[in-house]
Amino acid sequence: MSKNKIGLAVAQMGPVHLADSRAAVVKRLLEMMREAKERQADLVVFPELA
Repeated sequence: MSKNKIGLAVAQMGPVHLADSRAAVVKRLLEMMREAKERQADLVVFPELA
């Protein structure tokens, strides 16, 4: 029997403020995704309101 593994990253981040532009928020999320990929994550989970 083979074992399948998946690398999981859970993002812990501060709040997204209404004054933050959409582009700034997306940039922040993409940076977190890149870092997770560098750490061998296959799946990144973000907070509900990210």
